Amino acid sequence: MLGDFNVVRDVSERVRSTPPTLSDILYFNSWLLNCGVDDVNGSGCELTWKNKQDISTLVWSKHNRALANTAWINKFPATSANFLPSGVSDHSPVLVTVFADKYHGARFSFLNCWVNHPDYHSLVKESWLEPFTRCHIYKLFARLKNVKKKLAQMHKENFSKISQWIKLCKENLFDCQMKIQQNVHSPELYDKEKDLLHNYIALRKAEENILRQKYFFARIHERKQQQILGQIKDKDGLGRAGLDDVASSFVDYYKSLLGSSLAISPIDDQYIQQSPCVKDADSLVLLRPFEAAEIKNAVFRIGPDKSLGSDGFSSEFFKASWDLVGPDFCKAVQAYFRNGRLNKQANATLIALIPKKKNLYKCYGF
Repeated sequence: MLGDFNVVRDVSERVRSTPPTLSDILYFNSWLLNCGVDDVNGSGCELTWKNKQDISTLVWSKHNRALANTAWINKFPATSANFLPSGVSDHSPVLVTVFADKYHGARFSFLNCWVNHPDYHSLVKESWLEPFTRCHIYKLFARLKNVKKKLAQMHKENFSKISQWIKLCKENLFDCQMKIQQNVHSPELYDKEKDLLHNYIALRKAEENILRQKYFFARIHERKQQQILGQIKDKDGLGRAGLDDVASSFVDYYKSLLGSSLAISPIDDQYIQQSPCVKDADSLVLLRPFEAAEIKNAVFRIGPDKSLGSDGFSSEFFKASWDLVGPDFCKAVQAYFRNGRLNKQANATLIALIPKKKNLYKCYGF
């Protein structure tokens, strides 16, 4: 949705005038929330309307907006709105650009409800025990990859149509309870009702957990989309548009900072000798290898929904399967601290630029 909404979302969006009324702000924000839309990432002019009067009575406001819902942002994550100078008009025209995005497929995300499925542990065990002869870190991530495929298949067979199964189970439960009304002395009907009720509650609980986690993932995804920069000015002041050009401009900038070597002076030993040093006994404690119990304690202190890295596994997977996966996990951690080397799989990560300001107009505008 594009246009002049003639109202602001925050008091900071109007300057050189009396502050907007709080009721108008609350009403407009409530309307946006009910519609399920939010501002598209913008650049250019932050204030999009002015009354073009003398300086004494001049008013600036952000009346023009570009709005999109979650479905749009998920399909076109690199959408960008550039608010241009107003020219002869009192409103700033907006140019919305939808940049092509590279589709990487659905990302694997571990759902905690999987651990309650009767086939979960046998499935993980079957995948985990496949032999690998390479280093401990490679072995850990190769087995995680095997488990990921099996869990995705289990989800497809047992959880992908859970809403339909809940509806069917509820109908069968109601039908059974109506039959009990007609035959209150049938033990078979009572046993059937008990089984149906147990299945119905289990399915509803699983659905609730799935929806809770999916909502959590969706909110994270939505926040990431809000941080996507579709267009910026590079270090030379030139406009760069499109995900590839924006990414390359950031890479070039940081290469200019980190890609050069400078001559340095050697450390003067007298400063080390004059400064407090770690005692030999304390140094040995710091350098000793981590024990398996310490690694396990660190993992189990992480919240069940946290630590969702680039591989998609949460800490709940490791907690629920620790007896099987724990030894390999500990060996991989100990191997890293022993030799200081990380495989490519272990070193993969997700890097995001987090703006320090709520809006990006002044930081990255054209």
